[in-house]
Amino acid sequence: MKYFSEDSINSAIRQAKTAIKDRVLQSPNVEWGNTDCWSFVVLYDKFLRGSSTPLEDLNLDYNNYKEFLSGIARNGYPDFDSFSKSFNYEKVNNKRPRHGDIAYTMTRDGLGTALIADCNWWITSSGNTGVIDGRRVRPVENTLEFLARPII
Repeated sequence: MKYFSEDSINSAIRQAKTAIKDRVLQSPNVEWGNTDCWSFVVLYDKFLRGSSTPLEDLNLDYNNYKEFLSGIARNGYPDFDSFSKSFNYEKVNNKRPRHGDIAYTMTRDGLGTALIADCNWWITSSGNTGVIDGRRVRPVENTLEFLARPII
């Protein structure tokens, strides 16, 4: 497989952070599909791959993480594995994340969250505060529901 360079990943993360920050400034309330964690992943993918991403074309129509998962299924993807393959992501079976990987996990309070591995931290968009650092990236991530690496 061919992977993106560190420079490309850093640039895409930086641009996605800026875009989410700008969106939050325009609308400080959580806007599902605009300032949430999935929107952050879509922006990251867009800046990583160039001017657009097919992820933008998905009609997920969601107002919480359960509706997000239902939206993926409605679009013909029964699980994250089939979903990721369709959008040029490789499932990471050994659970060893690298900089630029994306993940989906359940938080302690039972909410689903999409994440991106930045150098030492998992980052996400909280919706109303913009991009935040989550917890440290561990050498092996056994608690993630799904982990995938963007491929060219």
